Amino acid sequence: TSYDAEGMPLATFGLGTGLEEPSGLAFGPLGDLFVSSFGTDEIYIFDVLGEAPPGDGGPPTISDPALDGPAGLAFDLNGQLYVSSYNSDEILVFDPSGVLVDTISDPALDGPWGLAIGRDGNLYVAASDADRVLVFDSAGDLTATLGTDALLDEPADLVFGPNGFLFVSSSDNDQLVAFNRDGDGFILVGPGGNMQEPRGLAFAPFMMSLNLSGRLSARDQAESKAKSSGTLTVAPGSGVMMMLIDDPDPEKPDPVISAFGTPAMVLHGHE
Repeated sequence: TSYDAEGMPLATFGLGTGLEEPSGLAFGPLGDLFVSSFGTDEIYIFDVLGEAPPGDGGPPTISDPALDGPAGLAFDLNGQLYVSSYNSDEILVFDPSGVLVDTISDPALDGPWGLAIGRDGNLYVAASDADRVLVFDSAGDLTATLGTDALLDEPADLVFGPNGFLFVSSSDNDQLVAFNRDGDGFILVGPGGNMQEPRGLAFAPFMMSLNLSGRLSARDQAESKAKSSGTLTVAPGSGVMMMLIDDPDPEKPDPVISAFGTPAMVLHGHE
């Protein structure tokens, strides 16, 4: 479902297309919306209005036998799509035409979920079952591991802020964690901060900066009202937001993915 800046629904899409357990999304280089279908091991592609691009049949998909529980999605500057394959503990790389061109594997990849491409060109992976953030270089080699048991417990999503800090939602201990450019981590919002199983993170466009040089927008699966944590304000931002729901029951919608229109994104992990 897409929403405007006031939180009013604009359109709902994906129902009846075969999309099952949507678990990640990213806007492609041409503005199309890519959505991972965890339950069918496919990546669905919609235009910015939530409609399938012109063609026969339903929305186009990226399908490959290597996809096994696709979750997080991220595009690099070359238009390559990175997909975390949760069940196989791999990161799959697809070229702009949707062809699998590379696979990143490492013993440390345990339950990969959220993905982000840093300004340094490295790939950052929330290894949810390992309780760490892994850093891979452009060659696919593991170069660093971020986090401690006290900081991360099932990290779900991660996003870079305008100040270059990496923000990570730690779902099982109800924490929002940040890492500075040196990789040092600290807790921004801890237990008792009114967050329950935080998942999706995004920096909304056109926001004035606070102490963290950006205003972070976040939604958890329990509620979507604005929250404040002192130096960091967690609130819906401006622009159009898209939210996908796992359960189409209108009485009890279960938001699992949402995203502000380009360039910010919000991802909610699969339960």
